[in-house]
Amino acid sequence: MIELYLSISSDSSAFDKATQQEIRYSFNNNKKLEEEFNRLKEDDKKFQELLNDIQERPWAITGSGKPEILHREWAKTHLKDYLDNQGPVISRRIDHKNRFVYQVGRRERQGEIIVYAVSGHYDD
Repeated sequence: MIELYLSISSDSSAFDKATQQEIRYSFNNNKKLEEEFNRLKEDDKKFQELLNDIQERPWAITGSGKPEILHREWAKTHLKDYLDNQGPVISRRIDHKNRFVYQVGRRERQGEIIVYAVSGHYDD
């Protein structure tokens, strides 16, 4: 599994109440997805704001990018590597055309954001 590690400081993280928390972004061995994620993280200010918001409140249904929880049945049929035993799949708007689609890890994947898409729209 390809993972990107970030160290964050948060006092109210949904991951952990600790002051120092390591957040991992995983890409299910999708190198192209990881490269696009890293490009946006470096170049796109709005995407950087989304990531900051997600680090603070990954399960929030309000906040930047108009978070939307996607239906489980949709995720099972549309996401190749969907993990049914993890948290809900959430979509946030990057811009008019593109969405950041991710799942918040639970249990053994606690502190992990499983990335499914950073470009396109989940209805495409």
